[in-house]
Amino acid sequence: MKFRILLVLAIAFIASCTEQEDRNPALQSTINEDFFGALDARAIENDDGSFVIQGLTANENLTMFLESAQPGTYELGGTSQNFATFVDKDELVFFTNPFGEGRAIITDLDRVGQTLSGRFDFTAVVPGIDTLRVVNGVLFRVPFGFGVIQEPITDTDSDPATNAGSFAARVDEQSFTPFAVSAVSSDGSLTITGSGSMDAISITVPSDVQQGSFQITDQGFSASFRQGAVTEDAISGQIIIISNDTNTNNIRGTFSFMTENHSIALGQFNVIYQDF
Repeated sequence: MKFRILLVLAIAFIASCTEQEDRNPALQSTINEDFFGALDARAIENDDGSFVIQGLTANENLTMFLESAQPGTYELGGTSQNFATFVDKDELVFFTNPFGEGRAIITDLDRVGQTLSGRFDFTAVVPGIDTLRVVNGVLFRVPFGFGVIQEPITDTDSDPATNAGSFAARVDEQSFTPFAVSAVSSDGSLTITGSGSMDAISITVPSDVQQGSFQITDQGFSASFRQGAVTEDAISGQIIIISNDTNTNNIRGTFSFMTENHSIALGQFNVIYQDF
C-alpha cells in the first residue's frame, strides 16, 4: 500500500513538473527532420499592427513577419507580404518568398499578458542551392513588446538629415531607440543610421535592393555598431528587406547581427532616404 501511495505521489510530482515546463514560452518545430527549439523566443508589435516573431539558438535564427497577430491564418510565400526566414549554422538564408510556401496560424493573442500562441509550417528556399521544410511549428505564449515600424516622417518642416523615419533594435538585450535617424543613397549604396547620444547602428544595402533576405556578408551589404569612439563591423547576421519603393524612396526592413563584442537583435527600420 505504501509503495502504491509513493508511486502515485511520484507520478503527480512528475506531471506537475512537466506541466510547469510546458507553461514556459516556446518557439519550436521540426526542420528537415531535426528538432529546432529556440533558446530565446520573442516578438515585437509594430505601430502598423504587424509583428516580427523570432526564435534564436546559438547559431540559428527563425524569423516570421506577419501583417497582424490577430487569431487567424496567414499565408507565407509567393507575393504575400507575410514571410518566414531561417538562417542555419552555415549562414545560409532560406526565404519563403517568392519560391516557398506555408502558413502561420495565430490561435491566441493575449493583450493583457502580452503573449501570442499558434502554429506554423513552411517551405523555404535558397534559390538554386537548397530547400528547407519546417513542420509541426509551435508558438506558445511568446512574449511581445512594441516596436516602431510606423509611417516615416514626411513633415516638410522636419530635417531629413536627422528625421528620416523610424529605427529601433535591441543591443545586448537592451532597447536601442535613437534620437536621430538618417538615410542616404549615394553611388549605388543606401546607408541607414540610427544615432543615440553615445552609440549608433548603421546598415548599408544596395540602393536598388528588392524584397528578400540577405547575409550581412553578401556583396553590397554591411552593418556596424559604434559605442563611444569604438566602431565594430558586423561579422555575421542578416538583413530582411520588406519593401523598397524607389519611386517614393521608402524602404522598410529588419536586421540582426553580431560584432566581435556585441549582439544586435530585432532591428527594424522604416525610412525615406535622400538621393545624393
